[in-house]
Amino acid sequence: MRGVLLRGVPVSVMMMLAAALALTAPDVSAGVYRFCAGLPLLCGGFSAGWYAGRRNRRHGLLGGIPAGCILTALWYAGIRLIGGHPGLPVILPAVCLLAMCGGAAGVNRQEPDAKRRPHRRIRLREALALRLRLLHRPEKQPKA
Repeated sequence: MRGVLLRGVPVSVMMMLAAALALTAPDVSAGVYRFCAGLPLLCGGFSAGWYAGRRNRRHGLLGGIPAGCILTALWYAGIRLIGGHPGLPVILPAVCLLAMCGGAAGVNRQEPDAKRRPHRRIRLREALALRLRLLHRPEKQPKA
């Protein structure tokens, strides 16, 4: 659920705004209109599955199915609230399939090697010791 809310819905909304901008062009055919209507949901399903797979680091295909179903249910509920008629039977399997692909891609993604940084107190202590060493200059003792 977290992957859907953090990644799936924002990606869908951004893609929907881009599709709305593309549909402002004159003489848009019905095929382009259908493509621009379904693309945001498909991209959101992929990104939700990718985030769920990357977060769990296992079961990418099985973790993508709930992500796709939840995202489709959220958009379906939103469309029904405003009085529209969504094409649910066509888009649900496609979104679930792309969410499964995103989950597999998220699980199989290589993690970058994280450089361990020392704790802040340790860095401050080392900086203070270096500063004290630079300030303290022992005077030369005369040879007897």
